[in-house]
This record gives sequence, structure tokens and C-alpha cells, in this order.
Amino acid sequence: MPGNQASEPRRWLKKREFLAYYLVYKRFGGRASIGEIIGVLREYFTPRVAKNLFKRLRRVGLLKPLQPSGETYEVRSPEDYLDSLLRDYLERRRARGAHPPRRVQP
Repeated sequence: MPGNQASEPRRWLKKREFLAYYLVYKRFGGRASIGEIIGVLREYFTPRVAKNLFKRLRRVGLLKPLQPSGETYEVRSPEDYLDSLLRDYLERRRARGAHPPRRVQP
């Protein structure tokens, strides 16, 4: 299906996923290594949950590898993520013909 790439989210993150992402973003800002990310997640979650959260954030596109080896990741800003959610939502609404834009009367 077109537009269903890692950078184009299809659903809102679950509460745990979003808070884990926000924790990583606040702690590291723009970039971090895989060890740092898993380490901070393991402070609050079990090792299994931390690993699964990391994989989910990577799959959604909130963590993007900066190197082919995948050791260093860019942590995407929340604004970029919300912008892509909004863009995807509006495109889907427009595609199914839901309520054409109204003209504002002066």
C-alpha cells in the first residue's frame, strides 16, 4: 500500500511507546547509540520490553540509523512525528472524499 513506509505512521503510538520515545528524546536529543537507548529504557522497563520498544520505535521511524551498521541512531523530533501523522491523516481523508474544504466567508 502506498505511503505505508516507516516514516509514514498509520496509527498513534500506544502510551508506553510514546512515553519511552519521549524519554529517549529528552535524554539524548538528536542522536544516540543503540546501547545508550536500550540502557535508558532498561532503567524503567524489563530487558524484554526495552528491546521490543526499541524495535517498535525503529520500525515506526522515530529512530533512524545514521550508519549502515546501525550502531548510532537519529532520534526524530516529536514535531516531525506529529507533522507526518497530520499529513497522513489529511491525505487519507482527502482520498476518501470526506468533506471538501469550505470557503471562509469574510
